[in-house]
Amino acid sequence: MENETVQPKVNPSVPLEENVTFVLPRPLPTALFCVGLALFLGFLSDCSSLLPLNVANIIWQINSLERVFNEASIPMLSFILMLSGVWLNNAVNGTKNKILGWICGLISLVIGVSLLLAVPLYLKNINFAYRIKSEEILNQRKIDKPAPRSELAEKYDASLKELSDTVYRNVLRFGTNGVVMGGALVLLGIFGIRQTRDRADVGFTCVTCGSSKVRLSQMNANEQSLATFTRIHTFRCEDCSRRFRKFSITGKPFPFFF
Repeated sequence: MENETVQPKVNPSVPLEENVTFVLPRPLPTALFCVGLALFLGFLSDCSSLLPLNVANIIWQINSLERVFNEASIPMLSFILMLSGVWLNNAVNGTKNKILGWICGLISLVIGVSLLLAVPLYLKNINFAYRIKSEEILNQRKIDKPAPRSELAEKYDASLKELSDTVYRNVLRFGTNGVVMGGALVLLGIFGIRQTRDRADVGFTCVTCGSSKVRLSQMNANEQSLATFTRIHTFRCEDCSRRFRKFSITGKPFPFFF
């Protein structure tokens, strides 16, 4: 007997599985943007407690900068959520909200640069305060003139060591936090601003006719081996059919980073 192929029985009452596609909920981009905006407004309200400004007071500057550095993760998270909401809204609606994305990116860039510039100021102020405090302890020690290895001498030594350790911990904690969060906000702002730009697939023009209708061209074997060690691209003009090569400092088919 010939081998017969047995077909599986299908129950007509059970519906066949359909291809399930992920659909992004439309309220999600707006919700992300609103949550990010609420976090940023909360951060501003916390910073309002630093008013009135007392810039002439170094202790006030140190305390204010430490508080801002300690809460720098809040604006970073808020702009991540806001820009994510803007980009998801653009993807859902098929449009590009340039104004909102540009504003969020610019504010993020300004805050990031401000944090980076505030780190040297914080280091300068805390070093100045450390020298003043240590001089006060040393002057008081000269006045008291404690005996060597006495309890009072050990107390002054412990005070100097505690002061040095506190300054070291604060510099390491708040300085690192300011640099990391400031750098992240700068990169986020630059990326947000770049996304608002409309640019073609290729940033070069034809070397013969100057046309902007230029597309990437497939490389031959020699060009591919050359491109392994250099950043060249091959292009073809749609108007004059001229094929040419260009060097890109960024490794992409654009003359500059933006």
